[in-house]
Amino acid sequence: MPASNGPLASGPRHSRPRPVFNPEIKTLSFLCIIALCLVAPTAPLALAQNQPNADGRGARWQQKLAGLSAAEREQLRTAHIKAVRDPAVRAAQIKMRQAHREFREAMRSSMLKADPTIQPILTKFRKHAPAAIHKGA
Repeated sequence: MPASNGPLASGPRHSRPRPVFNPEIKTLSFLCIIALCLVAPTAPLALAQNQPNADGRGARWQQKLAGLSAAEREQLRTAHIKAVRDPAVRAAQIKMRQAHREFREAMRSSMLKADPTIQPILTKFRKHAPAAIHKGA
């Protein structure tokens, strides 16, 4: 007589219950996967529409303006137009642009000094940069 290994020895050997495949669940899962595959590529487009410009510039400004009433936005816009015409503001803007130009040139020189092999990369980068950067806007 074989030795008994306890109460389970006479029953089925550690069998697991077989999963039940419901055709409705399979169909629903399949449809969800198809829908996800169709919708997923459009996610970047939906996120990009939240930004006022394609490159994201002005997003913070737009958020700040959104908290103002129409009258406050108009008042702010009128004051901005007047301030831009002020000779002191124009002179400060010219200084700011010149300082930015000098900063970019110092950064470029320092990067080349650190790694001269990046010259082709910088040339390629400059070729694809917006024209406004090159003329100092």
